[in-house]
Amino acid sequence: MMADLKSEAMKPRHWKELLAKLRLKIPFPDLTLNQLWQADLVKNTKVVTDIMGQARGEMILEDFLRAIKDCWSKYELELIKYQNKGRLIKGWDDVFAQVDEHINTLSSMKMSPYYKIFEEEIVPWDDKL
Repeated sequence: MMADLKSEAMKPRHWKELLAKLRLKIPFPDLTLNQLWQADLVKNTKVVTDIMGQARGEMILEDFLRAIKDCWSKYELELIKYQNKGRLIKGWDDVFAQVDEHINTLSSMKMSPYYKIFEEEIVPWDDKL
């Protein structure tokens, strides 16, 4: 269980919740291994596993959201000349396929129990796409 707690999925907000549920009045940065050990994690296995599950679920959403942001921040449209009058976007099919994929991902994220935490970031992307 101690090894699982060092997961990168455990963010300060998860530690704050865990410490509150374990009734430890210690700020996360000041937490020592001894204090955690004295909280009897074996007795509080359900609390720990619930928070760790939440952290992992949130991390998955965070990774999906980061992938969407990265994709569109680096995406470049290829323009081609059209009859010397103007330019057209080449590869519309690729653009629409990417948009559809990300819209589906965002829709799946809305069904997640961890959606609320990322709602402020997800809604604008959903609107844009």
